[in-house]
Amino acid sequence: MAADATYRAVGDYLVKVLGLGCRTIADAVSLQSAARLALSHLPDPHITAIATVQDKAQSRVFQELGMTMGVQILGISAGDLSKLTTKTHSARVYTRFGVGSLAEAAALAAVGANARLIVERVISGDGNATAAIAERAE
Repeated sequence: MAADATYRAVGDYLVKVLGLGCRTIADAVSLQSAARLALSHLPDPHITAIATVQDKAQSRVFQELGMTMGVQILGISAGDLSKLTTKTHSARVYTRFGVGSLAEAAALAAVGANARLIVERVISGDGNATAAIAERAE
C-alpha cells in the first residue's frame, strides 16, 4: 500500500485519526458537523479511526458515527488525555479533563508515538462538538 503526502504508513495501515469531543447534549448531527468540518481541511478525508474519551466511546451516538464512517471508535482514558499538550485551550474542558482540547488530545493519543496534529480543533455549528485530526509523523 503506497502512502501519499496526506498519510504515514504504519505497518500495513495508514494512521490518521479523527479526535472528537462533545458536550453531553451533543447528538449525531453535532458530531457529524464537527467531523465534516475537520475533514474538509484535508485533500483526502480518509481516516483510520475516531478517538474520544473512554466514557463516551461506547455511547450510541459514537458507535453509530463509527458505523456510518466505517471506522473503529477508540476510547482513551481521561488520565492519558491529561498527559498531553494541545495547541488550543478550552477552560471548560481543562477543568473537567485536565487538557486544553479533548478532540486534539484524543487524536494525538490514539496515533501514539510521533503523532502530530494536522487539523487543530474545530467546533460544530451548534457548538456541542469539537474535532481535530492527528497523524503519525515521519
